[in-house]
Amino acid sequence: MSARLVLALPAVLLFLAACSETAGPPVDVKDLGYRECRTDADCEPYGYCNDDGYCDNECRRDSDCSLSYSDWENYACHHYRCVARASLEDGDEADGDGDGACEPHAVEGRSCHYWTPEECVAFGWPEHCGDMYCLDLGWRHACASDGRCMNNCVIDYGAAEPDSAIAAYVGVYASLFTTAVRNNGLPLVGFQDTVSIHYALTRIREKDGKMIITHKLCRLGMFNFKGDLVVTDDIAMMMVPEAYYETVALVQHVVENPPAREAGASFETDRFWEIRGAKMTKIPCQTDGQGAVVSCEESLPDRDDYAAGDPRIWDQDFDGKPALTTIMAGALNGEVYSDQRWSTQWRAEVLDENRLWGLHDHTSETHNLDATHELLMTEVETVIHADADRSYYRLQRIDDFADCEDVLRLADDEDEWIHFTPHLDPETPLVIPED
Repeated sequence: MSARLVLALPAVLLFLAACSETAGPPVDVKDLGYRECRTDADCEPYGYCNDDGYCDNECRRDSDCSLSYSDWENYACHHYRCVARASLEDGDEADGDGDGACEPHAVEGRSCHYWTPEECVAFGWPEHCGDMYCLDLGWRHACASDGRCMNNCVIDYGAAEPDSAIAAYVGVYASLFTTAVRNNGLPLVGFQDTVSIHYALTRIREKDGKMIITHKLCRLGMFNFKGDLVVTDDIAMMMVPEAYYETVALVQHVVENPPAREAGASFETDRFWEIRGAKMTKIPCQTDGQGAVVSCEESLPDRDDYAAGDPRIWDQDFDGKPALTTIMAGALNGEVYSDQRWSTQWRAEVLDENRLWGLHDHTSETHNLDATHELLMTEVETVIHADADRSYYRLQRIDDFADCEDVLRLADDEDEWIHFTPHLDPETPLVIPED
């Protein structure tokens, strides 16, 4: 058992343990109330998965590190662990070459869920889908077959020739992509306009002469809006736990024959399809060329399928509940367990050598399979919002060895280009509805 678990016990128990001895076998960790886990996402919202397979919480602030280390001033609280401050610094501390490539990261070796490339392809995901647990540390990280994050020291950008069109795009980017929809049939409120705001660590590379754009989600938030006013205290708000976006697939787009990178150049990606909360063999649907779904060869499991024990439904976020869990907060509070089939296509334009943007063409089909409150079981019809420029992508080039924390620092800075605004162009005048 990790020594850090002992530190979490009340101080009075530690004092008594130092002054007495109790005969008998040691108490099982599970009997003390600690949760078993496979990955850090299992311990959301507080804590991490330690080496013994239990949720742990070493610190919440830097000063907590004084409980574990006499020189605690040299440690910082990072993802509920006390880690050496030097290991969190960007730069060349490890190998002196200034590129940061092999710099050890504070949480290398943490647990990850390893899938073989064959299993990933069977999901309809990129072939190294298990890496998604480690990529928030940066694109040089991967999930090893022993279920631990490792540092490859280099980033795989493919073999693009220096004078090829793809070479000018290759690199790491901070990205923002949004999906704006209208949800019809919600309990109590009737309909609600909602925008999902995704921040991702993105890599562009070459493979077999094609440009591959892969996004690792760093944060996903859902917010209601009225006009251009984002509403955070409405009657009903859907919250997305960290375990949700830590276990969804890497989003991957393929571009055939991208144009030379110059301002105004444009291209279109393929359409990426993803199933969440279910495992299916026939994932894509037919669309009408305008993004609307016409027909699907295999239906997404619904509530009746769940009641009948459909084996396609799986606990993707490993929380012991079906499919994926979201949380409704407001007039109704509770958990909703749902699956989803969604797709994404990007119509991109080059702004300059460091920035790309474009409209986001997306589809979504969702079924609420179960919930903690009957009213939360209401099936909702989701349609794409009529304002097309509310669904968009923005990519901004950043340091090759950046991680998700770097992306989120940019995201939270109102002066940064990838900070969320209601429309594709941050300069679009805002329309605030009257009360």
